[in-house]
Amino acid sequence: DNGKVLQVVQTVKTDTASTTGTSFAAISGLSATITPSSSSNKILVMSSNYGNGGNGDYLIFQLQRGSTPIFVGDAASSRARGTGPTPAGGAGFGTRGIEPYVFNYLDSPSTTSATTYSVNWKVGSGTAYLNRGETDDDNANHSRTASSIILMEIAG
Repeated sequence: DNGKVLQVVQTVKTDTASTTGTSFAAISGLSATITPSSSSNKILVMSSNYGNGGNGDYLIFQLQRGSTPIFVGDAASSRARGTGPTPAGGAGFGTRGIEPYVFNYLDSPSTTSATTYSVNWKVGSGTAYLNRGETDDDNANHSRTASSIILMEIAG
């Protein structure tokens, strides 16, 4: 039946991470693998990520299937091809806040081979953080969060 959910895979990352990388790299522990039962089926990718770009730095996420960026904007000169928003850490949420980066995409991998989806990230400069704010004081006003990636095979 077209539209029927055939399988669901979820990965949850509960620990924190940080990056100073200015090139896209996978976030350790934030990928999931699914094996479609038919090459005509689609994969619904849902990812909820929470972090902070640091004080005035830019945090950019990119969804990838294998090593291929998907659900990204068109190439435009030197601009990064990102998935979701690209907030500056010092704006709006400040250094203590934790910003949401949530994206959903219906992919057509056209394969029956095991397929890995990953959340990749980079920062413009400085340090970016996942599942915590830049300021991470040990008190009840600061929280730690969890991030996830969910894959659903949809009959096509």
